[in-house]
Amino acid sequence: MKAIYKIENIVTNDFYIGSAVDYTYRKWVHLKRLRENRHHNAILQNSWNKHGESAFSFSIIEEVLNKEQLIEREQYWIDTLNPRYNICRIAGSPLGIKHTNEARLHMSLGHKDLTTEQRGHKEDCTCFICHRKTGENNPRYIQREERRCICGCNESFICIINSSKRFINGHNRSQLGRKRTQSQIEKHKISLLKTLKMKKENDLYCDRDRIR
Repeated sequence: MKAIYKIENIVTNDFYIGSAVDYTYRKWVHLKRLRENRHHNAILQNSWNKHGESAFSFSIIEEVLNKEQLIEREQYWIDTLNPRYNICRIAGSPLGIKHTNEARLHMSLGHKDLTTEQRGHKEDCTCFICHRKTGENNPRYIQREERRCICGCNESFICIINSSKRFINGHNRSQLGRKRTQSQIEKHKISLLKTLKMKKENDLYCDRDRIR
């Protein structure tokens, strides 16, 4: 479905306006990158980390028949609603982002593979590049906890807590020790029963063919 959509924070009433040729796929991409803490929009990502997934809603503002009109309609809604989460004020273009002369110089030198010292930074430099926020002070920091594997090896691994889901690293990146909800267990049982039923039916058809 070709549409103009909105990602809204229902706590602060701030929102993001976007356009997509396939709205369902674009929504999936947004959710995937936000949950993995690597969304291209830093303002939206920071708000997501602060308020959580439950504070955001996706909705369609306008359905567009021709994909050639998507950018035009997106620009109309950006100008009309003035969304706070849109960094680029021009639809389909990064022209809305304004960089300072100092930032442009650092980007130019960075493309030349120069270190911070080679770019002219001193040991006691107080710029945001040398003193960027790391760890828990980083606005994109996600809480982590140490857990023990329940397979019997008793090894520990780090579990990254993101919204209501837990993404597990360590122990060869296995899912051992991951706690599933009761609904997930029931869905897994249903899928296994369907597979077994289909296998039995296929075996039955094969036996009939052999008899004939």
